[in-house]
Amino acid sequence: MKLSQDRSRNVLETCFGYTPESLIEWSISTITANGLSFSKLIYNDIGEEDASASRRVEFTIHVGESESIDEIAETL
Repeated sequence: MKLSQDRSRNVLETCFGYTPESLIEWSISTITANGLSFSKLIYNDIGEEDASASRRVEFTIHVGESESIDEIAETL
């Protein structure tokens, strides 16, 4: 579990390194990363864990529902 958490933290920090300075504050406050290899394993065709495929990170962007709708509407 610790390895999965460390992996997700490192991936998120790397992504923030590519983020424009003007978006850093927003990114830190709205984006989370979760390592999934500990809790949601991926299995191969014969039912064994595929360790390589299981090592992954899921990103979530947390925004308010009305904020999302407003942003989409502005692009139309």
